[in-house]
Amino acid sequence: MLVGLIWQPWEDTTLKLLYRPAFRAPDDDEMHDHASDTHVGNASLRPETIDTRELSWKQGIGQRHRVRVSGCICRTDGLITQVSDGISNLFDAAGGHPAYRS
Repeated sequence: MLVGLIWQPWEDTTLKLLYRPAFRAPDDDEMHDHASDTHVGNASLRPETIDTRELSWKQGIGQRHRVRVSGCICRTDGLITQVSDGISNLFDAAGGHPAYRS
């Protein structure tokens, strides 16, 4: 999903505000144990999420020149990471589940 607002207050001036949420679901290796003594799955993992907000200003200067200034803020939550206790590896969400920490 993408939500955007574009406003052109004057002929050569454009302001744009965008919002984009996204997610990535954990894959099978991250969620389930397999035939490896060094891999531990985590069935309680939730999807990683990211929310992106962007603000852009475009200004025309005369017939041949344009100036564009943009800024972006991204907020991520629940990034899936691989954690090792020296013996095995398990997958956990950043800031995630204390029960799955070594």
